[in-house]
Amino acid sequence: MIKNVKFIVFSALIIITMNSFQKESKLEDKLIGVWIYNVAEGDQITYDKAKKFKKDVGGIEFKKDGKLINRENMSWCGTEPVTFKNYNGTWKISPDSIITITTEYDRDKEEETLKFVSVDDHTLKVLYIDWHKIEKPVMLPKQNK
Repeated sequence: MIKNVKFIVFSALIIITMNSFQKESKLEDKLIGVWIYNVAEGDQITYDKAKKFKKDVGGIEFKKDGKLINRENMSWCGTEPVTFKNYNGTWKISPDSIITITTEYDRDKEEETLKFVSVDDHTLKVLYIDWHKIEKPVMLPKQNK
């Protein structure tokens, strides 16, 4: 009888210990996937999880390797009809939950800074913090002397 009690207690301790060491899903892992733009309320932007991009809506696809696809309006204005295009970029997240997105457009490169608010299986919320253009180096033609 005592051997059975010891076995049960020992087994319970092992199970409790194993469960306590399970990793909680990292924020980076939760961001991976396609997120379709839903709404902006002030500086807060809400995206909905999707299997793929929609033809007529912008969004972001976060990839595991720190790369991303930023789906945006390909013209400089929002006059109908709006046409969207996928642009390549990179992303990283800091320990204080700041997401930095760098996107390579046809003629320039831009960096956006967002503050993570929340994410679940269906919705991503971020606060828009900053945006700036990254100047690409100008290649001047070689001059003959």
